Amino acid sequence: MAIAGFTAPDPVDIGCVHPDLDQTRVLDLEPRRSAVVLGAPGTGKSSLVVELVARRVERDGWSPDDIVVLTPHRLAANKLRDAISVRLAHGDDDRAGVKAATGPRARTPMSLAFALAAEQAVVGGIEPARLLTGSEQDSLLRDLLDGEIADADHAWPDELHADIRVRRVFRTELRELLGRAQEHGLDPQTLAELGTRHGVAAWQSAGAFWKKYLDIVALARPNHFDSAELLSIAAGALADPEVMPSVKLVVLDDAHEATAGVIGLLRAFAARGVVVVLLGDPDIATTTFRGAVPEVLGRAASELGLLADDVSTIVLGTVHRHGPKIRSLVSAFTTMGSALAAGQRGAVASPAPESVARDAVLSVCRDTRTNEIAAVGRVLREQHLLHGVPWNKMVVIVRNSSLVSSYARSLARVEVPTRSLVSESSLQEHA
Repeated sequence: MAIAGFTAPDPVDIGCVHPDLDQTRVLDLEPRRSAVVLGAPGTGKSSLVVELVARRVERDGWSPDDIVVLTPHRLAANKLRDAISVRLAHGDDDRAGVKAATGPRARTPMSLAFALAAEQAVVGGIEPARLLTGSEQDSLLRDLLDGEIADADHAWPDELHADIRVRRVFRTELRELLGRAQEHGLDPQTLAELGTRHGVAAWQSAGAFWKKYLDIVALARPNHFDSAELLSIAAGALADPEVMPSVKLVVLDDAHEATAGVIGLLRAFAARGVVVVLLGDPDIATTTFRGAVPEVLGRAASELGLLADDVSTIVLGTVHRHGPKIRSLVSAFTTMGSALAAGQRGAVASPAPESVARDAVLSVCRDTRTNEIAAVGRVLREQHLLHGVPWNKMVVIVRNSSLVSSYARSLARVEVPTRSLVSESSLQEHA
């Protein structure tokens, strides 16, 4: 059984779907038409990605290499890649004439950015760009900030005094600021000018610091770029028609987690006439603190540089994963804000017997954490012993990462085997 300190992306549910009416509209899209697919959790978005790829290959005769499938998370990309491979290998149509794919059928935007930068280097005869890792970037920032403090450099506002600038959390926030500025096309001078214009002294200081930082990177790590810069380089590479010339379709699952840099990459594909299909639910975005722009699902045409009539919007109206009780609970947690798209909120649970059979919500209230964990453990044991639910099919999600280890130990004491997912650190601490 797994314990997590935060909600992970929806699992990729594999296999050939039996499409409902809304899903059929997606699968029957004109191959040259871009689209936005809005769907609440459990409406089958990731399974639709698999089927959409299969339709283009089996029905429309495309090569798998004509299609790029993206998802922001590496684990989800791995699952999608396996799912698409299995689906195509077991397709019903005669695929004897279909060329085998030469690369990953699903990948993260950063993986794609690397591939584009590498192709650009080969075509242009230049040295390929390399990634400046999070740890390398943090080390450079720390050295530069420590040097400023040692030199008694008072370029930062008083509220950002030396005791703050030596902390890792400050470097993390500074790195995020520079990354978001880069994604939105700013340079050090422009960031400083915005700080002056809007009276934000920290931006003025960050602009001056950014200039020094870029100079140091150019000397210490030549031809190394951070993730935001690599996405920008990749978007620029697409201006060359010899870079990935065969791509006809880009599909982005979990599009609500796309950053401005990823959107810029999609815009560059769209400018070449490549079809772009976005799937997601802006209500469940979890990385907006890292620059995710869930609003892209509500303004896809303008973000991609297309006319409104060139992009279809399809809302998936049926939740297949669970029944009405769980759907009501999920809806209560996700219906916050508008993000310019809200049609997915009207989704209703499928009346299928298998969904209703799993439809139960139990509220457990106890006066102490010890009693709460004991009650949770009892429920989990009952599910395992009386109803045959495997331990690895149950998940405990706690309020924050600091509780993960204590819950795992306490549940182990009441004979509930556990393992922790991903990390016991918060999302903000992942470099």
